Amino acid sequence: RLKYINDNFGHAAGDDAIKETSECVSKALNPDEFVARMGGDEFAAVLILSEVGRLGRFIRSVRSNFKEINESGKYEFELSCSIGTCELNNWHGVMDCMSKADKAMYLEKKAKKAAQDEWKSMSKEEKAEWREKKKQNDSKSKTLKESKEKIC
Repeated sequence: RLKYINDNFGHAAGDDAIKETSECVSKALNPDEFVARMGGDEFAAVLILSEVGRLGRFIRSVRSNFKEINESGKYEFELSCSIGTCELNNWHGVMDCMSKADKAMYLEKKAKKAAQDEWKSMSKEEKAEWREKKKQNDSKSKTLKESKEKIC
């Protein structure tokens, strides 16, 4: 995605995309957690999994941050991320853990690419039908979430 942004919008826009990506990930971190740029458009975040569900909350928060920036219309392009994870209990296996997370991230990228290719092949009618179904599902999810919040 960074190459696409650099090629189509210029390297200054690519730099902005990297900074914004870092911000989207950083905003999802708790104190004592950190993110580091590994190179290009790849980042590694170190989380402290001291509470149940921390990883899921982090991923949802990152995705929400990206959605928010994209919906703001701040950029001519859309920012996105693919996430790979692994759990590490000590620093001795850090390279193996990062390799596993990297593989998981590339699997997610591959799945997104397949979905994009499928979208491109759909007719206008199929896309309209898909949007309508998504709208209905989003509405159901929102209602379910609101119900859960009222119960809790």
